[in-house]
Amino acid sequence: MPRLRSRSIALLLVVLSACASPPATEPGVIEAPRLHAQWWRGEFYGYDEAAYRLRHTAAGDELVVDLRYGAASADFRAIDWPGLGIQPLRVLEHSAERCQVFGSLQSRCIYHDVLDLDPPPGALERARAEGVELALLGKAGGRRGLALPGEYIGEFLRARTALAR
Repeated sequence: MPRLRSRSIALLLVVLSACASPPATEPGVIEAPRLHAQWWRGEFYGYDEAAYRLRHTAAGDELVVDLRYGAASADFRAIDWPGLGIQPLRVLEHSAERCQVFGSLQSRCIYHDVLDLDPPPGALERARAEGVELALLGKAGGRRGLALPGEYIGEFLRARTALAR
């Protein structure tokens, strides 16, 4: 799993500080900048990609994952949160973007999913110092890693606290 370098973290903190106030279109909402992850996929010869972020609304905190992947149907529907076990993801959107016959005449598709999860109570606060490495889990056995760096979580929590004042 790729790790953020210190220069990347410093840039991330500058961006997060600039985003500490809620967008004008959604009062009371804080969205942290998107983090990205990629994994090589043999089918369609490309990359599976995830853009994910922490978000705070009046309903609470959530982790939103925008995922594009190619497979027979990995069907990512849970996340493994270290120390807290497997958490189910809510499916906000699921669609097939492109399907074709591939290789040995098997039909495969590129899927687009938007998923979200309410982090378990206290999970973000506990991960603030060290960060947390999560794993998306698919029904077909797929596993994809996502990292939430401690600095990212800390700045998100700081912005959330500032909003509450």
